[in-house]
Amino acid sequence: MVAAGGGSIINTASSMATLPLGGLDGYAASKGGVAMLTKSMAAGCGPLGIRVNAIGPGYVDTPMNEIIFGNEDLAAAFAAGHADGNLQTSEEIGDLVVFLASDASRSLNGALITCDRGWTSFKSPV
Repeated sequence: MVAAGGGSIINTASSMATLPLGGLDGYAASKGGVAMLTKSMAAGCGPLGIRVNAIGPGYVDTPMNEIIFGNEDLAAAFAAGHADGNLQTSEEIGDLVVFLASDASRSLNGALITCDRGWTSFKSPV
């Protein structure tokens, strides 16, 4: 990236980096670590023309969350927990990653972009 004149690194944290749920201590701690690693990398890589940001998705329809999305009642309950009442798709997260990789996001460096359809906007840690 340095030889190319810069670039963009995009780390994957989680909405649990800022709003953990009980029982997922290791997961929340690791994602909080990714968020801080992102800031530290941004400070070190910025002078080299490399931006470093992180995404913090919530519950996305992926194999990791099959237990939620594979159960109609559970999926409906999780959808109701989002500000707009909808579940997230991997395509939505992909759109954000494309934006962060582009020059359109050149003013972002060291940011954790929480992209969880509002889940953490009005929830309390459990």
